[in-house]
Amino acid sequence: MQARMALKNIDAAVESFQRALELEPNDGGIKRELAAAKKKVTDRRNLERKAFSKMFETSGSSEKSDEVLAASSEKSDEDKN
Repeated sequence: MQARMALKNIDAAVESFQRALELEPNDGGIKRELAAAKKKVTDRRNLERKAFSKMFETSGSSEKSDEVLAASSEKSDEDKN
């Protein structure tokens, strides 16, 4: 489990720690490692969100973004009808 974290396979490490916790629900070490692994997953997702948000930023003003969102919403509403 710790080897997976060291190899940056955090998702698999979380799954392994969860299974281990089912077998040993009172093991404080497993609980700490699971919490640390979950934090790494959360941190990674936050970094990914930040990176992707920059990819989709427009160079125009926020008004232009609002117009695009409104047009998209209208199109979506039309598709539903």
